[in-house]
Amino acid sequence: MPRCMLICLLGIKGCALVDTTKDMQQDFAVVTSQPVSEDASVVDIRTMTLSDAEFAGQLTVEAFRSKFVWATSESKIPNVINGMVEEHKNSQNEYHRMFIASYEGRRAGVLTLKYHNSRDPASTTNSFTGIGCCGTIRLAALGIMTNETVPRGSCYVDHICVSSEFRGKGIGKLLLEKADNEALAHGCNKIYLFVASENRAKHLYERFGYHTTDSNDCDCGLAYCIAGKRSFNRMEKSLS
Repeated sequence: MPRCMLICLLGIKGCALVDTTKDMQQDFAVVTSQPVSEDASVVDIRTMTLSDAEFAGQLTVEAFRSKFVWATSESKIPNVINGMVEEHKNSQNEYHRMFIASYEGRRAGVLTLKYHNSRDPASTTNSFTGIGCCGTIRLAALGIMTNETVPRGSCYVDHICVSSEFRGKGIGKLLLEKADNEALAHGCNKIYLFVASENRAKHLYERFGYHTTDSNDCDCGLAYCIAGKRSFNRMEKSLS
């Protein structure tokens, strides 16, 4: 995933950052809604290609809109989307660990994984224009904060989101299963992610075998200024 804004699923180090109750509910529904039904026969998950860049870039911003509003402003979101699309276009060397879920032939979700030897794309905020000096600095700082160094033998769920149009179809669960399978294929015995402490997605992860290995409450004013969130959990799942 683009280094400057890696957003994994959910807060600091990838967790959805929210500053209002409305935004919190929106992010939860868009990204981690609990499946109502599941039909794997109509869901296809494949490696990302250049033709997916526009979809992936736009979904990344829309799914975690409050995070980008926090870093820039609501009025800058169209420019942020354009920048994120360019970041995805410039990440072709990393497409092997980026996946697109389609439902009945329509793009519906995105998954990005990271391994011990994964490279981050060279670009930082160069793709983002029209967001002002403060927005550029805050996006760059956010990228530094969310850049995860993955231990050997582990897989990091860097980014996972599902379009609101396809909620309740079990796509999130299928993407998590894809993450497990890819991690095993790469010789990993653990898979982990970060989630905001108040995020109800924790319950979904727990049902899928994840457990909390670390909880951090950051009182650092700088961290809150950059990310808009003080508390997050590290959740891990054993694959052995």
